[in-house]
Amino acid sequence: LPPAEAMACGLPVIVSAANGTSEIITHETDGIVLEDPTDERGLAEMLRRLYNDPNFRTRLGEKASETAQHYTWERNAHELRVILERVLQAKSQTAVRSFVRES
Repeated sequence: LPPAEAMACGLPVIVSAANGTSEIITHETDGIVLEDPTDERGLAEMLRRLYNDPNFRTRLGEKASETAQHYTWERNAHELRVILERVLQAKSQTAVRSFVRES
C-alpha cells in the first residue's frame, strides 16, 4: 500500500518484483521495478538515475499519479465483489451437482 500511496502523491517509486504493487507498474513509465530484491547494485543504479535525471524523475512521478488514480477503493471493492460472486456461484453449482448425483 505505501508504494501505491506514494504514486498517488506523484512520487516516483522503486518496488521489488515481489511487491504486489509491481503488478500495476510499467517499468520506467510510471515506476521502476527491481526484478531481484537482493540486487543492491541495481537498486543503487536506479536511485542514482532518479537523483541525477530530474526530467525522468518528474515524468515518472506524473505517470505514477495517473496510474494510481485508476486503483480506487471503489474499484477494488467492485472487483472483490465480482470474484466472491463467481466463487459463490461455482460453489452452489457444485452443491447442486453433488445433490443430483446422490439422489
